[in-house]
Amino acid sequence: MEIEVAKSAGFCPGVRRAVDLACQALAGENASLWLYGALVHNEQVIEDLKGRGACVAESIEEIPDGARVLIRAHGVSPDLEQALQDKACTVLDGTCPFVKKIQTIVAEASEEGKGIIITGAGDHPEVIGVTGYVTGGNPVLIETLEQAQAHDFEEKEWILVSQTTFSNERWKQISQVLKEKIAKLWIFDTICSTTVRRQSDAMALAASSNVVFVLGSETSSNTNKLVDLCREEGVEVHLIQ
Repeated sequence: MEIEVAKSAGFCPGVRRAVDLACQALAGENASLWLYGALVHNEQVIEDLKGRGACVAESIEEIPDGARVLIRAHGVSPDLEQALQDKACTVLDGTCPFVKKIQTIVAEASEEGKGIIITGAGDHPEVIGVTGYVTGGNPVLIETLEQAQAHDFEEKEWILVSQTTFSNERWKQISQVLKEKIAKLWIFDTICSTTVRRQSDAMALAASSNVVFVLGSETSSNTNKLVDLCREEGVEVHLIQ
């Protein structure tokens, strides 16, 4: 039996950076740190950080005033950052640089009065955070090709960005549809390069394998997309946490 491991397996740089920040913050004696949401979709890593003194909060109300708080790689909205500052928290920003880039693009375009289109899942933490940078209206959230085809767009300038972990193939399809529908459309390809490489590696492995094991959490957007891509190749796929 031959076992082949994808070259791109492991944490992406953004998550690795956030985990390293957490470990550094917890290095001292009696160190404490609050994580706003699960830092990574990996239960073993979260339990390890808890053992070092980290606490996980799913809402800002759970975080004590004056606490040290690490923002995960997904990022948060400006309103939430301000709320943490209002609680006199020390904020460690673990936002992925790729996500920071999207936040900046959206904030600047929104100030200029452009419409904002985001491809991704509306309930994903990254998309929720990016949406918070939109002013003067709501962004158009698109997750499927059918939604792109059905939506009617106001005649003005629009920009298109994507959740960093969105399906690269679906992004290409949606981008093409929107280019044909919107006369003034600025397209920013904001899918993480590591995401693209992993999806490509997964499809290549699936095409040449009898069985594929995807190691990750069922709550992870990245993991679920890899599972779906492998299944589309017609191979037997198992998700292992």
